[in-house]
Amino acid sequence: MWADLGELPPILDQSSALGGGTLVLVDEYEGPVNDASSAQSAVEKMGDASMALLAGHGVFVLGGSARAAHQRAVALEQRCQHAWYARVAGGARVSRVPQAFIDLVAASDGEGFIGFWEAAVRAELAADPLLLD
Repeated sequence: MWADLGELPPILDQSSALGGGTLVLVDEYEGPVNDASSAQSAVEKMGDASMALLAGHGVFVLGGSARAAHQRAVALEQRCQHAWYARVAGGARVSRVPQAFIDLVAASDGEGFIGFWEAAVRAELAADPLLLD
């Protein structure tokens, strides 16, 4: 929704910031990311950001490991959902989370919360025990 609007959702609660990294809007749609040149262009336009909303397309989330990418993706999803709920309810568009906390968490590499990724993997394996076969 936020990519379609061409807006970055605000961080309205601390959990929405916990993936670390920075989020940017890439507002130029050059084609699907299964096309190597379109994907490369989108990544170049991300600059140093670890997450991007691709207008007219969706989202890119980068991390140094599956754990980091998962943590960032979950936090970004929560950020988008909570900001959307607040928007449609006519609520705040400005964060009440202290900027110092947002800046501190943004410096994170997304590798925190040991056990979170592992719990998600265990849940998937429980739902589909043949997943790794």
